[in-house]
Amino acid sequence: PLSIFSALIATSKWYEAVDVWPLLALVSLMNISLIIFSVYLITRSLRRMHQYDRMIADIKYNNQSLRKLIKS
Repeated sequence: PLSIFSALIATSKWYEAVDVWPLLALVSLMNISLIIFSVYLITRSLRRMHQYDRMIADIKYNNQSLRKLIKS
């Protein structure tokens, strides 16, 4: 979608914006939805990373033999 949007901007002197507004709206909507989806995936992965870090810390705290193997 971003490449289509860029192509529409680059060739904008060859057409009227009124003629292609449905395509511009569709591409803009797709770009916005992809941005929202990427923000969701990033926040989800960060939460999971913190959850796994807490799990590793709990394992290190509760198990003396693993504490030597897991450093940090």
